[in-house]
Amino acid sequence: QEIEKLITNSKILEDKLKESKQQNKSLAQSLENAKKQLVDELEEQKKIKLSLEKEKTQLQQQNSQLESKTKTMSTTIEEFKQKLSQNETIYLKKIAELAEVTKKLED
Repeated sequence: QEIEKLITNSKILEDKLKESKQQNKSLAQSLENAKKQLVDELEEQKKIKLSLEKEKTQLQQQNSQLESKTKTMSTTIEEFKQKLSQNETIYLKKIAELAEVTKKLED
């Protein structure tokens, strides 16, 4: 009877061991799936980061180009203002000369 009890307990322990092994296998598979998902997400994050860094670089280049164009335009505007001022001075002199000539002709 003692032997039958040991055999029964042994079978119970074997069943529990099998069940435990199956649970461990299932947990190991779940962990492997979670690990794969995390690796995939990390790779996706890396791709997004690279894309954002590339876009940032492009925007910085565009910004630099715009700053350069703005400086060029400012210089051009200043040169244009100076030319206008010079032309205004020239035209005022010509108008004064014309007024003198007109006055002399009237006299």
